[in-house]
Amino acid sequence: MNRFILLIFVSYIIIINVNANANNKRDPFVSLKDKAEAEKEKEKVKLPYPIKLEGVMCGETTSLAILNGEIVKEGEQWREFKIEKIEKDRVILKWGDKKIVLTSKKE
Repeated sequence: MNRFILLIFVSYIIIINVNANANNKRDPFVSLKDKAEAEKEKEKVKLPYPIKLEGVMCGETTSLAILNGEIVKEGEQWREFKIEKIEKDRVILKWGDKKIVLTSKKE
């Protein structure tokens, strides 16, 4: 009887230690890419209104984009955003201390 109680007690201690150590380990069934995407979702900025990138035109000296039907140039102020960079498939806006990347959605 004493051995049985000792066996149960030791098993209980081992199970508690295994569970405590498992909380600090990475889940092997969740890919690192999924975890990184989940972190990105947390960091997404809430905009005051939706902004749609409707088109981009990149020239040698000037780049233009169409945001919500308005034509904007790289470096200028648009509403409360500064147009930091216009590339062929995305526009980078600065809003306070945050950067927002708008991408063109290909359908």
